[in-house]
Amino acid sequence: MNINKDITNKTIGDYGEEIACKYLKNHGFAILTRNYRYEGGEIDIIATKGKSLFFVEVKTSVRLYKRSLDADPFRPEVRVNQSKRLKIRQTARHFLSHIRDHMNECVYSSPGFFRELDFAIISIVIDRQNKKGIIRFMNNLTF
Repeated sequence: MNINKDITNKTIGDYGEEIACKYLKNHGFAILTRNYRYEGGEIDIIATKGKSLFFVEVKTSVRLYKRSLDADPFRPEVRVNQSKRLKIRQTARHFLSHIRDHMNECVYSSPGFFRELDFAIISIVIDRQNKKGIIRFMNNLTF
């Protein structure tokens, strides 16, 4: 994606999800599905690592002004408010109740396959001028 051209929120979000998937894969996660939807809720990425199942929300922002990324007080993850958390939790419950529909039988062998469920946020801030960014992975969150 050329971040110097006019971009939409959807384009930024899609780009962020691609970055997040690469990040997760590079850190040993397996992506089960993306953009899982249920009754007005959506989970950006559902992934596994070991015996843990992760429900991941991705928030991406492109910064248009010059300032050190480390000094930036703005955090995209603050946009995951209580309403969004509730929708993610409801969507996760639906996914879990239909897990056999989403996973290969050889991967999912019993209801106790996943020992831990984890809600996570990946926050990405991209600096438009230097085309670099910061990725923050926050897990063990209460949704």
